[in-house]
Amino acid sequence: MSDYFSFNKVVLVGRIAQEIHTREIKGGATKMAWFQLATNEIFKGKKSAYFLRVVTFGTLAEIVMKYGHKGRLALVEGKLHSRVFEDEGTKKTMVEVLAEQIIFLEKKEEGAGEPEVITTRQGESYKRPVEEEDSPEEEEPPF
Repeated sequence: MSDYFSFNKVVLVGRIAQEIHTREIKGGATKMAWFQLATNEIFKGKKSAYFLRVVTFGTLAEIVMKYGHKGRLALVEGKLHSRVFEDEGTKKTMVEVLAEQIIFLEKKEEGAGEPEVITTRQGESYKRPVEEEDSPEEEEPPF
């Protein structure tokens, strides 16, 4: 059967387990950043940790370089990608998460000069607006 549906989407929440690694590619025209994301799982009372390599490019990589740091809690949305490389004459396969969106979930550190929550998508970046508290002068909703 040649027509079939396929879906490749990953959503992870974990802590950045190491400092952000960076590189410039395409002659310095594009930034690349990657890091290990640590996630935990409890199965039958035993806790297991998983370390997954997350890769970002372009504007998303720049935001990760600026706001990401070891220990920071992050939600990563992206897709799985595998690549084959050669290491000391042996072919190896690595599975990575190509990030399409990263949301840093923790509030800013005191005096860090960064927004409460930073939401980034591949190719764009924006700061999620902080909702203002409801003032008592506002009208009641019509329902």
